[in-house]
Amino acid sequence: MKRLNPPESPSPYVPPTVPEPTQVGPVPVSVPAPGSTAEHTSYPKSLHGVNLLNIPGYHENRRSLKFQSQKNEFMRDVTALFAMYNVTEHNADDSILVMVLNCSERFFIWGNKSQRDEAKQAAVEAVMLPFYKNDPEFLEKAKKYVWWRVCKTSLAKRVIQKAIFFLSRVRQLV
Repeated sequence: MKRLNPPESPSPYVPPTVPEPTQVGPVPVSVPAPGSTAEHTSYPKSLHGVNLLNIPGYHENRRSLKFQSQKNEFMRDVTALFAMYNVTEHNADDSILVMVLNCSERFFIWGNKSQRDEAKQAAVEAVMLPFYKNDPEFLEKAKKYVWWRVCKTSLAKRVIQKAIFFLSRVRQLV
């Protein structure tokens, strides 16, 4: 059996250092505000077995909050995508505008026609204004100029997209 040699000088024990807390007191909890860009905000239909949809106005408020979070999600994703583009190089670029309009047509499938059109208008304007010298009139004229190149949505396309979304949710649950 091999004999272990003791160390020449014993090393002093140094306890691990614990970082000092930067905040004393309760830890703040981030609750997503209505209209915020929270990742996945859930708006419940029931609470402790009570159907919240029976409350007057709750269904409409829930629907508007879900639609607002959908619009915020679209703007966040497209804005993050265009963060890599230089605004001066791609100033008034029609191909980028057509791509954003196509994405908005495919993304906004919920709500009635006026809600969808309003959400598309606001989202495209918020995303594309820097590329059009922050001039809404210039952006509107450019949209009218390239509108024929945009693939419009139809009821059949929206129903298929909703079915695909539903089936993907069911697949996640299984």
